[in-house]
This record gives sequence, structure tokens and C-alpha cells, in this order.
Amino acid sequence: MDPASYRRYFQRSADSLHRARKIIVDAVRSWLSGEHLSEFEIALGEALANLVEHGGGQTLIVSCACDDERVVVEIEDRVVGFLRSDVVAERRERESPRGYGFLIMHRLLDEVHYLDRGRRLRLVKYLPQSSHQATPADGGV
Repeated sequence: MDPASYRRYFQRSADSLHRARKIIVDAVRSWLSGEHLSEFEIALGEALANLVEHGGGQTLIVSCACDDERVVVEIEDRVVGFLRSDVVAERRERESPRGYGFLIMHRLLDEVHYLDRGRRLRLVKYLPQSSHQATPADGGV
């Protein structure tokens, strides 16, 4: 596997996405470590869990890439997709202790983007030595 770029298809199941998480975290370990890696792993787990619970496709496409400034992971569900606002509203209606995955992702990552009407989720974590700081103008949190 080329450590600078990775793309793979996974079945939409808990076991398969557990493997996806492990594979991606192992690849990202080349760029992140310590607290930065832990934060990324937690956010990635939340993203994958949300796609299993709220997505609709049988297969997810997961890609991972890194440049000199950041790690970018995209998770794609080609069928239904979901939007952050839908899930947050659902959580409020149920008054459930569940449903905090989006908040967690936004707190632990530098950028979270919902693309293609919610069918694709882009997670961005800047490398510790990168001087770039995410701002609202460039889609940061």
C-alpha cells in the first residue's frame, strides 16, 4: 500500500468497518502519533458508525491521503447519504444520550465536510508540524 494514498471498498457491516478503521489508522500512523492519532481514530470511528447507522448502501468506499499539511479521509456511501442536521434533529427529538458523533468529530478534527448531498464525508486533520490553521472561510470548524 502506498502510504501517501489509499482507497478501498468495504461492506457496510460492523465487522468490515472495524477492519476499515484499523487499516486506516495503521496507514495514518505514518503521519500522526500520540494525542493527534488518538483524536483522529476516535473521530474516524464515529464517522464510520454514523454511516453504518444512517447510510443506506451495501458498500462504503474509503480513501485516505496525506500531503505536507494534512491527512484527508473520505468515506462514501453511494446510496442514501445523510446530513448532520438530520441526525442532530433526530437526537433532540428523542432526547437520547446517543447522537453526539458529529459533535465529537467536529471537536477532534480540523475540518469535517458533508459532500454530494451527504453521500460523502471528508475528514481532515492537520499534521502537527503544519502551520495551517483551519478557519471558517476554508471550511474549518
